[in-house]
Amino acid sequence: MPSRPHVLTVRLSAAERRRLQALAEREGVGEEEAARRAIASATPPTKVAESDDDRPSVADLMGDLMGCVEGPPDLSTIKAYMEGFGESRRPS
Repeated sequence: MPSRPHVLTVRLSAAERRRLQALAEREGVGEEEAARRAIASATPPTKVAESDDDRPSVADLMGDLMGCVEGPPDLSTIKAYMEGFGESRRPS
């Protein structure tokens, strides 16, 4: 589900407002879109999720913890761990 937009109120000086209006007119968009575009062009892209669909993976969030536990690197290589894998657990 997409996140709801955040509403931000910004107080601009008369000169800043004129600059925003000029930018909006030059781009052929409204002031709100011109402000969004100005922010996007002034900031580098980050790994921060821009929407709920773009959330970081568990690997991204817990990457520093990967490999901190001792044991085999891949449990699937040890047949004893895989015994019964995929079999039905329902009683016969």
